[in-house]
Amino acid sequence: MDRRITGKVLGAQIDALSWDDAMARLLGWAHAHESRYVTICNVHVVVSASRDAGYRDIINGSDMATPDGAPVAWMRRRQGFAGQPRISGPDLMWALCGDVAMHGK
Repeated sequence: MDRRITGKVLGAQIDALSWDDAMARLLGWAHAHESRYVTICNVHVVVSASRDAGYRDIINGSDMATPDGAPVAWMRRRQGFAGQPRISGPDLMWALCGDVAMHGK
């Protein structure tokens, strides 16, 4: 099982993780042929989750919830994760595609 550290931002469980952690999880799941889902959480997502319990359950049930928006990453830093970067969905996808292309996966 993956070691996961999360904290609530307006009720949404958002991961505290580095770029390396995010990539390692994604690549590990891919290599293990595991079906997982990742939520990319910007301010709109966490505000929507705070107002909609069903949507919040979807976010909180994800295998990884990245702090996409700068305010979301800032909140995780305020919660004690000093080095928390913003991990945006498009940048994460480009990094993942680049890694698999470089290694011929």
